[in-house]
Amino acid sequence: MDEAPWPAQIQDVKATIRWMRANSESLGIDPATIVVGGKSAGGHLALLVGGTRGLDAFEGNSGHTSVSSEVAGVIGVAPVADLTDWARRPTMAKLFGENPAARIVKAASPIAHVNGDYPPTLLVHGTADTRVPHAMTMRMYQVLEQAGSR
Repeated sequence: MDEAPWPAQIQDVKATIRWMRANSESLGIDPATIVVGGKSAGGHLALLVGGTRGLDAFEGNSGHTSVSSEVAGVIGVAPVADLTDWARRPTMAKLFGENPAARIVKAASPIAHVNGDYPPTLLVHGTADTRVPHAMTMRMYQVLEQAGSR
């Protein structure tokens, strides 16, 4: 984490999506049906990809910058959807720095990027999870529903 502070992680994911789209013919995939998914921190990044289409700070400037990083769907398994209570933990200091500003924490929280254009999303989370609270996923679901996302 020392060599790649936030938002390098989301920029890397978006660069990979752009690469896939730019190389879709040779990969034998439909560029219009790219779906991202992940568990826990990977779920966080997948959800963030879904809501940050076109945000320059998260797009980065590596590889195929003229190609869209938009996705057709998102899968979050026990995803970290809201960093409000997490970003200031000592274990997160290498990623966000000591005592990150509220605007950084909000921007890094997928739940803050939900709108009616958010892609179709599948959320999976067990109620016995001891690492990521099930209630966080339920809040994400509620916000998606309230926004009228697909």
